[in-house]
Amino acid sequence: MFDDPAIDRVNGSAQTTLALAKHVELHGRIAEGSATDHPVIESVLRIEGGSLQDVHPLLAQPFDADVRAKLSGLKDFSPKPWPQRFREIQAGGGHVEIVQSRVAQGDVIAVAAGTLGLSAEGRLDGELQMTVAGLEKVIPALGIDKMLDEGVPQATLDRVAPLELCGIENLRASDLEAPRLLLRANALGRASGGLPLAVDRRSGVEGLDLAELLEQRPFERQHGRYEIRGLRDPLAAEPQALLSSAGLEPRDAEFHWAPYYAMDDAILEKRASALLHPPSGVNLKVTDGVLRPEGEASTIWEAEVRNRAPLLPGIRSVDFSQLTDTDQAEFNRLQNVVQVAIIRFPLSSATPTPEDLETLRQLTPQVRSLFEKAQLLHKNVEVDIVGHSDSSGEESTNIPLSQSRADRVLYQLTRDGIARAALRSRGVASAEPLRKEENEEARQYNRSVTFRITAVSSAAVAGAAFAVPSHSSSAGSTPATP
Repeated sequence: MFDDPAIDRVNGSAQTTLALAKHVELHGRIAEGSATDHPVIESVLRIEGGSLQDVHPLLAQPFDADVRAKLSGLKDFSPKPWPQRFREIQAGGGHVEIVQSRVAQGDVIAVAAGTLGLSAEGRLDGELQMTVAGLEKVIPALGIDKMLDEGVPQATLDRVAPLELCGIENLRASDLEAPRLLLRANALGRASGGLPLAVDRRSGVEGLDLAELLEQRPFERQHGRYEIRGLRDPLAAEPQALLSSAGLEPRDAEFHWAPYYAMDDAILEKRASALLHPPSGVNLKVTDGVLRPEGEASTIWEAEVRNRAPLLPGIRSVDFSQLTDTDQAEFNRLQNVVQVAIIRFPLSSATPTPEDLETLRQLTPQVRSLFEKAQLLHKNVEVDIVGHSDSSGEESTNIPLSQSRADRVLYQLTRDGIARAALRSRGVASAEPLRKEENEEARQYNRSVTFRITAVSSAAVAGAAFAVPSHSSSAGSTPATP
């Protein structure tokens, strides 16, 4: 990720800016193969406020871009000159698949998809299918209007046609479960001096859905059927079903769809659900490209969302504020259970009462689960076992007595399978009383052992750091007073 990056050309003392952006993100992963054996690279490039100088006036104005691509044909990642790399890709039939791309500049939006390879001569070879919204602003900037006025041959126009003019982001809410369809019909004829445009803007067709378009436009039929071409998101509703629901005869239309990734929120929610498989009780909401999981889910699923969501076309970021981490919630519960536990001891003794020894045994599984959750959450956890005494007697006696009580509890925990490395015992005598000693009951509470837990997030946790031995293992030190 880069904020405010710039690329400059330096020629002696002169420095010229070639490219600028407010923010750039590049994500990549090996989708197939390995680094040493024919890797297939899947990548996502996002640019906010980008511009290219000295290329074309259109590109000098700020634009946003979102591109998802897949590169195949590499043998490996070993260092080699670029010409050799390109020859290797060409010889292996490699190509760049533009899975989805979207470039927006003001009211102009272009989406494209296709595949580009290399010819034997080293030239780009392939096809991109592109749709432009706001084309009327692009045509003058590219000089196409002048080309038309000068009488460009139809064969030349057909190479750049069909250009589809439609409101990509402006279909009505009622159309969200219908397609984000960018339609063109052969029967619309050739407007603007022969350049085939998908929409007659004077009739306001941009606001219509598929059924309304067929009902209100006087399409001519070819071989007794409407022939309609355009783009369709694979997750959009089936056009034939839409015709039937509108009371039209599906047999009267022949569709030719090119693949297209829609960017409206409803389709993005479907796409996110298909990739991320949210658990029961989790809803995925998308607003302006921000994915918001709502509900309860495990840490593992949340981590998967963090890793995979950037690869979703149209998803700019993820907001986890409405998602409850069930593992974190369980860790918090276990932490509270352990920290409120009190193991009491008889007067002048370092051996718990039978009832409190049973309490300690029942607490052991909770401590074990606490460490297991800590490992899952990438937390370093230490359990401080604190021995206490009442205020009777001399401190010189109470200090070793309280330490012996803490050691006795530590011994019991390690004997029952808790790893010694994360446990620490200390005696504080009467320095940290649990209750004011106004009666015997209060003094009994002060003759005890309590637990304090420290949990610190760790960027990387070694697998053995928080390993919890099985019940059959034993470890620990012998208490000072058995």
